[in-house]
Amino acid sequence: MDGCLPSLSRKQNRYMPPLGLHFGWIVVSIVVFSVGPLGNQLLIPEGEAVELGGWTTLLFFLWQAAVTPGIVTWYLLKRYAVPQNKALGE
Repeated sequence: MDGCLPSLSRKQNRYMPPLGLHFGWIVVSIVVFSVGPLGNQLLIPEGEAVELGGWTTLLFFLWQAAVTPGIVTWYLLKRYAVPQNKALGE
């Protein structure tokens, strides 16, 4: 198995949280927010959409692109931290 999938077989735990977050968000988008091939689900859009512009758009973009991934990365680094002795190979 080691030669077949080297990235998953040696350090499997490192890659599972990002994959879980990704696939979990896909399921939430489809089932809760009705975005996807299944049509209307729990939340159904009604009325006119409010278009954001200017600073509001910038703030929402920065939140999605930097703050949220930063918080998730910080959590994962704290949760799966390697002790200093193991990092140096001792």
